[in-house]
Amino acid sequence: MKPFHEKLSTGKSVLIVIAVTFLLTACTPATYVTVHLQKPAEFNIGAVKNIAVLDFDLTGEWTFDYEKKPESVMGSLAAAFKKGAGLTEDPPPPPDPRSAFPGERVSDKLIGVLAANEHYNVLERSRFDEIIQEQNLSLSGLVDQEKAVEAGRLLGVEGLIIGSGTYNMKDDGGWYQRTYKDKTYIFYSIDRTVNVEITYRFINVENGQVLGSKTHHQSTHDYVEAASRADAQQEVKEWKSMVDKAVNKTVDESAQEISPHYVNERRKIKPGILPLMKSGLQYAKRGLWEDAKKSWEQVLQETPPTHEDRVPALYDLAIYYEIQGEFDQAEQYFDQCFQLSGNSSYLDDRKRIRKRIKELEVLENQS
Repeated sequence: MKPFHEKLSTGKSVLIVIAVTFLLTACTPATYVTVHLQKPAEFNIGAVKNIAVLDFDLTGEWTFDYEKKPESVMGSLAAAFKKGAGLTEDPPPPPDPRSAFPGERVSDKLIGVLAANEHYNVLERSRFDEIIQEQNLSLSGLVDQEKAVEAGRLLGVEGLIIGSGTYNMKDDGGWYQRTYKDKTYIFYSIDRTVNVEITYRFINVENGQVLGSKTHHQSTHDYVEAASRADAQQEVKEWKSMVDKAVNKTVDESAQEISPHYVNERRKIKPGILPLMKSGLQYAKRGLWEDAKKSWEQVLQETPPTHEDRVPALYDLAIYYEIQGEFDQAEQYFDQCFQLSGNSSYLDDRKRIRKRIKELEVLENQS
């Protein structure tokens, strides 16, 4: 019988790449294989392959740790005196809400992730800009769906991704004191929080249908304590890097929803006690899977039905067949593990196999 993944496709979409890692616990050595698996997109994207990503419309808002305005007449006089004496500085002007962290950076990040997934043919920005100039278009921050569809047709693509979002940064700063071992310490702290919200829509240019749309929220946080306010402002993370980190997370989440993508999952190899089991483990460590398989099969041939290494050998063979994409065999061995041991975790392994079969069916439709 052909492996299930060969029935579905012989292409790259179901290729499984194996790497081996070694993790030692405090008590018992455990060996894991890391399986590089392709997962389907969350949304039904159909057969759309050629896409473009328009620049997102992104705006920002900031509340920096500036000197607060005086709340009294005496406070105003004191502030004026300090300013006249050159003891204070006016706060710098706030950044531009649209250009300080432009939406173009969001679209560029998304283009990079989608290109790395190798599922879509993403229109290159150089070609994109060339078409915009030829057609005398203005697509910056375009979020209107009807106009976006028309733009997609002019760009000659099947799918178009448009989006918008906001981010805000807020500092909570002030002088504080802490007592430790009868000593009082005075320090200045800044608690900086960045929140990002980004919404995207993936549109089928042919019929205007929205294939996928979602809003993602991400936050990043930094807290510093220093001997002076100036030191705290110097040490706190720069706001752009914090926005960048949050945007990266929203982009990764979005890409997984609209594109087949790769993930790493771990599978444990059971060591057993017989020399043959230990040989199989060493073969598996080095990626010599056929040799490992022979060792585990020999354990089953040479041990009585009640031997304690039969379940580990069956389990390791099930992992072997799962990795090879021979899912019927993998299910049979996991089921034998359950029947011999009564451990319901082996039924969870069977359930994982069934889920993987369905994922490959979806992947075949998406490719």
